[in-house]
Formats: sequence, structure tokens, C-alpha cells
Amino acid sequence: MQNQDLREIWSIVKDNDCANIWITLADKAINGAFNENPVFKGLCEVMVQAAIRKDNNRGKQNIKYNEEFTNFLIILGSFSTRALDIFRQNLEGRTIQSIRYDLLINLHSKVFLVFSFFLNNFLSN
Repeated sequence: MQNQDLREIWSIVKDNDCANIWITLADKAINGAFNENPVFKGLCEVMVQAAIRKDNNRGKQNIKYNEEFTNFLIILGSFSTRALDIFRQNLEGRTIQSIRYDLLINLHSKVFLVFSFFLNNFLSN
């Protein structure tokens, strides 16, 4: 691990100090230790959203994912859909179908924008 703060948290986890891990994690986050780790920060955001939804007896649909965390899931899924599935089962994350759907919607939006630009700028002359 490159980040000293993550190493410290890992050390606490290895020592099974359950109470201290959450205090340390919160303290590190408040002090900006994870600002340079957007994937980890995204995972934490998703885990908090999922916990709040569970407390409110709501489903996990429409959870917001930051771009860096989504990109991590895409890369993980490209290596192994099984690894992505295991990740999702043990933590939180998007399904490969959800990722593909968003990529398709984004692609359609971009094609539409390019087509609109083309129509407005080239055909109007």
C-alpha cells in the first residue's frame, strides 16, 4: 500500500481492533487523507448510501456512483465478471448490466449531441 493512512488502517484491521477502525477511518476521512484516493472515497460514499437505504427499508437502486469508482468497477469487470460479482456481493457496486446500460445511454447522448451540432452548424448554411 502506498498511502500511509491506508497502511495504518490496515494495521488496525489486522489486529482486529473493531472499535478503533471506525474511529480511525472517520478521523482520517475528516482530515482529508482520502482526497487523493477517489476510488476508495467513492466506495465509502456508496457503502454509506447503501447503509442508509437499508436503515430506511429501501432498495439499492438509484445509488449515486462517482466516476472514478465506476471506472474502477469497469476495469475490474473487464478483467473478470466473476471478480466484479464477488466484489459486489461483499461490498457494494454496480452490476455489469447497470454499467453497460449507463455506457450505452452516455454513448447515445454523445451521438445525439454530435448529430445536433452537425445539423445546426453545417446544414443551416
